[in-house]
Amino acid sequence: MLHSPANVNSWVCLDSGCTMSLIDRKFLSQQHPTARLSIMSTPMTVRGIGNHTYDASQLLEVDIFLSNGKGSAGHIKKQLLVVDCLPAKILLGVNIMSPEASYVDFESQILTLPHCSGIQVLILVKSAFPEEPVPIFSKQRIIIPPHSNALISISSNH
Repeated sequence: MLHSPANVNSWVCLDSGCTMSLIDRKFLSQQHPTARLSIMSTPMTVRGIGNHTYDASQLLEVDIFLSNGKGSAGHIKKQLLVVDCLPAKILLGVNIMSPEASYVDFESQILTLPHCSGIQVLILVKSAFPEEPVPIFSKQRIIIPPHSNALISISSNH
């Protein structure tokens, strides 16, 4: 969780597919309106899904407090790049998870940080994909004989 001056806790999204950690500018201004941003000497952009790029030339040093469900179990200080229109509000990427040697136990939904006194934090694991089966349809009716193979054009739209 990220801690703000108003003592508001905010959930973050751990994203192993994100190399740099990010925070949404609008969310930041709501949670911490007096935050001091640093400007990078060399302009930087990050790429989102597809070819869309975001200006990430400003960064913020933040205090991240790790809760074990009974209070604060640990604290790390890291930098987040500030970007516009980030739906997740805060993405903690590989640049934070790797130096802390973080690993996620998906079954028990626990994040362990060995380099931070072995702190274990309860997390909520969510998949970006639906958990229910998605029906698929062939574009045309076809019969495949037993013990044979066939290429079939399929779609998830009926």
